[in-house]
Amino acid sequence: MSQTPRFKPPLFRPMNRFALAVLALVCMPMVEAAEPGPGPTSNPKTKHLSCDAPAMPGDSREIKCAVVGTGAPGQYRFVVSFLGGHDDTSASFKAFEDGQPLVCDKNSKLSLFGEDGEVSLFCMFSLKHDAGTAHVISFSVLWSHAQYDRFEVTQE
Repeated sequence: MSQTPRFKPPLFRPMNRFALAVLALVCMPMVEAAEPGPGPTSNPKTKHLSCDAPAMPGDSREIKCAVVGTGAPGQYRFVVSFLGGHDDTSASFKAFEDGQPLVCDKNSKLSLFGEDGEVSLFCMFSLKHDAGTAHVISFSVLWSHAQYDRFEVTQE
């Protein structure tokens, strides 16, 4: 008595299973990166500021953010990140409030040189403005021998 071969849907054939496994391994990090969970330092009250940062020629970027005063002091954080840092990578920025120099807290990192991999700079600062008054904070960022990745300005 001859046995008829059992039908295997194309998805479960050995070669297709291998392709699905590779696809799952490649796509899994993308799914995790798209939906990060809360980290140990995340703060649900953090507010992302609306900023304008048009791409500029060369290795520089001007970032401008609108801030409306609340009458109470506010803590802010600016972070700019780069990829591909190596032994001759350099980056720095200057911060301004309404065109005047803005002083970052002493633990801020305003420049770097010769750091490897994913690198970043940051500025922690405090602002207190009268309620309802409009202000502009801006950051002039320069870098060399790295790839600009992203920035973020938040109110803590």
